[in-house]
Amino acid sequence: MELEQLLLAARDGDPDAWVPLIPKLDRALLQFFRRRYQDPMMVHDLTQEALLTIVERIRGLATEQSMVAWAFGIAWNVLNKRIRHHNRAAAALAMLARVSPTPDTGAASRLELQSQRALLRAEIEQLPPHHRRAIELELDGRGIATLAELENIPRVTARSRRHRAHQQLRERIHAQLPPATPT
Repeated sequence: MELEQLLLAARDGDPDAWVPLIPKLDRALLQFFRRRYQDPMMVHDLTQEALLTIVERIRGLATEQSMVAWAFGIAWNVLNKRIRHHNRAAAALAMLARVSPTPDTGAASRLELQSQRALLRAEIEQLPPHHRRAIELELDGRGIATLAELENIPRVTARSRRHRAHQQLRERIHAQLPPATPT
């Protein structure tokens, strides 16, 4: 059976469709993510996340588009979400450590960048555990919902906790950095 037919059968509640569908969909999604992402572990994680989302949402789905297009639309959403989280985490690191997003590649710049990263890691370790977890989850590309779920707190509290963690980390880092030289 083709992927489209298997997806339609699974959507319509055919239990026999799942056995051939999952491996076929898994291969197709792996191939999709490999073309767009280099890290094999990340490709595996993205594939699993897309598969779970498809399985959760397929029952009773009413759509005019093809089921394959719908499934790969979910894959695109998963990929874009991961990229947005990755970019936010990189931007947060750059902001918190005052690291230029495109540093000079000279030896002095690389040394300075390593020094700043070491400072950032050391200061993250000094944060209270609940603030440290908030920062680490964000740097892992996870959002407020994950923090709220893991800490068993409301999302509003998780958002405030992450904001306070940013403030505290920024203050700790600024206290450690030498004063900026005027230009």
